[in-house]
Amino acid sequence: MKHFLLIGFVFLLGTQAIAQPTNSNCSTAFEIPDPTDYCSSFGEFNNNNAGDSGLGAATCFNNANNDVWFRFVARAKAINITVTGNSAGQMSGGTLVQPEVALYDDNGCNGAFFQRQCDSDATNDGAASVSQGGLTIGQSYLIRIDGRGNAQGTFTICTKNFNPPVTPGQDCNTAAVLCDKSSFIVDALSGGGADDQEFIGIPCQTPGSNFTEMDATWFRWTCETTGTLTFTLDPLIPGDDIDWALFELPNGIDDCSTRIHLRCAFNSPDNMVNDGNDCGDLTGLNAGSNDTAEDPGCEDNAEDGFVEQITMTAGTSYTLGINNFTTSNIGFEITFGGSGTFVGPTPAFTIDPLEGLRCDTFFTVTNNSFFDPMNGEIVSYDWNFGERA
Repeated sequence: MKHFLLIGFVFLLGTQAIAQPTNSNCSTAFEIPDPTDYCSSFGEFNNNNAGDSGLGAATCFNNANNDVWFRFVARAKAINITVTGNSAGQMSGGTLVQPEVALYDDNGCNGAFFQRQCDSDATNDGAASVSQGGLTIGQSYLIRIDGRGNAQGTFTICTKNFNPPVTPGQDCNTAAVLCDKSSFIVDALSGGGADDQEFIGIPCQTPGSNFTEMDATWFRWTCETTGTLTFTLDPLIPGDDIDWALFELPNGIDDCSTRIHLRCAFNSPDNMVNDGNDCGDLTGLNAGSNDTAEDPGCEDNAEDGFVEQITMTAGTSYTLGINNFTTSNIGFEITFGGSGTFVGPTPAFTIDPLEGLRCDTFFTVTNNSFFDPMNGEIVSYDWNFGERA
């Protein structure tokens, strides 16, 4: 009897190890409860023995042999989806090498599938990332994940569902103007702009070198309420080297000709070098640091990628330049903190009648919103009443 029980136990273990994932088909897609800021646990999902779901390969996939599915309902207008597996042997998200990810409109798993975005890890980064704007709030969407070259393994999936700012420029004078401290994602970067030398002369630069912006983006804002400012930059691809510099604009938000340097950090993550020094992927301003600049590398034990927060002054404008030195062309997420606020429009809408509306009732929306013309102008309005409004 003991021998029989042992054989049965081994058989059950073997069966469990090769079991097909429960989300191997569109109809059994894993429901992401809130895509606003979702991350699965390390290696939580896998595509081991998932099999062919019956839909041909996505446009960027080189196969569709072991695809798995996820579903979410949009709560904001843009989404970033990042899938990480085995990143250069560092196991940053799991064991899957060369992941692939595609985004579709949710058609109820019937009829034609409309693909929105697609990315395949052809360079062996161990990660794939897609971003898409223009989502309809309240509408359902599908995410499809596979491994390039029939790769199988575990992975981590993260989603950021957010309302993006206008498309940022690559130079200070074309920077996007931020109106509040909402978190957002820059999904891709390409080139240093018309002036790729805007970081020249700041303390983070190695003496005697001329730092050239590789893949840069810039933002500007004006402080509304005096207070502290912190932020965190988190690269979408683990190990990417994000450099940045923060300046005051003494002549106002529209004048980049004079900039006063405040803070910078040019550290490289150093995750791949086994020398005991590791600044990690994250960088920015925080309340716990007391240095104001960190130069390239991560040699100083006091360096951690973060420098001391600033105190903004009401009415003063600032600009932040961000550069991906890794030249992966992939972007980052930025999250703001601190007690200071940014100048933005004051929304004011009246609805008449406010109550008693029915499907056949006409009503009027009157816009009385205001934005100080000294800080820019409202150039357009985007109305989104949600799915089936």
